[in-house]
Amino acid sequence: MEDNKKHYHFKNIQTGNIIAYFTIEVDIPEGEIIEILENKRKALAVQNKLFYDTIYWEVEK
Repeated sequence: MEDNKKHYHFKNIQTGNIIAYFTIEVDIPEGEIIEILENKRKALAVQNKLFYDTIYWEVEK
């Protein structure tokens, strides 16, 4: 069975801890996916009282 979703996690670069998981449909254009991920990153920075630059996202393996 083929999964039509990509799974991402957001990490705190200072601690290495994963602070959120996120799933996106793969049929969304790549540019929109990046915009969605960056908006989620901004929201997580505010929510967790962290600097924006200390959070990054990557595809789960």
